[in-house]
Amino acid sequence: ERLLLQVAVGSGVFMFLWVFLPFPGSAWTGTPGHDALVERVFEAIPLFSAVAPPGLITKYNELGHLPALTHAVPGAIWSLLAPWQLLSEGRARLGPQGHATAGRIMLSAAALLMYGYYV
Repeated sequence: ERLLLQVAVGSGVFMFLWVFLPFPGSAWTGTPGHDALVERVFEAIPLFSAVAPPGLITKYNELGHLPALTHAVPGAIWSLLAPWQLLSEGRARLGPQGHATAGRIMLSAAALLMYGYYV
């Protein structure tokens, strides 16, 4: 279970960083300069385009910043908290009050994430 927790936490941290770092930074989609940065990076490093198109990150830019705030950000928060909620070692580290609080945050993030998917 310890290895599973490490993998799950690593995946959650990866998702969190994917959303909040400037590149690729899904949370910043639709903000001035971000989408141009993504395009420049994909042009400069052809391997990125071979793996996925830049539109994977910038696909919501027509709608502005709303999809990032209602889908990417809650998704990153949910991904970071999920391992701590689902695995017994994670729950033990959070304690009963932390587990309850993290669960409420996850539920709220999931509801917002579903709305953001609809947008």
